[in-house]
Amino acid sequence: MKPKSLLKLTRAAVVAALYVALTLTPPLSALSFGALQLRVSEALCVLPMLFPETGIGLILGCLIANLSSPLILPLDLVLGTGATVIAVFFTVRLGKSKKTYSKWLCGLPTVLANALIVPFIIAFTTPDAAFAPTYFSAVVTVGAGEALAAYGLGLPLYLVLNRSSFFRTSKTGE
Repeated sequence: MKPKSLLKLTRAAVVAALYVALTLTPPLSALSFGALQLRVSEALCVLPMLFPETGIGLILGCLIANLSSPLILPLDLVLGTGATVIAVFFTVRLGKSKKTYSKWLCGLPTVLANALIVPFIIAFTTPDAAFAPTYFSAVVTVGAGEALAAYGLGLPLYLVLNRSSFFRTSKTGE
């Protein structure tokens, strides 16, 4: 295996492990599931802007974390992980953009994908609740938690990694 390929595989594996650990380790696990959620692990979703290979780690980490959900449902596995797939796709595209403002949008794909998709899971699994009010309420709460993780934690992470000469050199595989 080439050193560059090994580096990319290692990055993906480390990100998957970090995502799972940051989602499932108490007391963070108490915030990771439900209508009011703040997954600290979602801060890692900015990484594909710098390192596209970390996207697969995020997707696998999300899938593994969702397997530990209190509501292990096919709906959660498909939609929850699907939101991460969509977010990764658009975050990688942002990373390829040469626009100077793209770094400020690094968390937007994650916030939007999760704020619009995860509430479906919550609305479908909330017993005796009307779908529309539950969905729209969860859009606000999930979106707020995602924004806190992506911009409160993820954006500073992105800015630090992007400025680091160590990571810039490693990014190109040189």
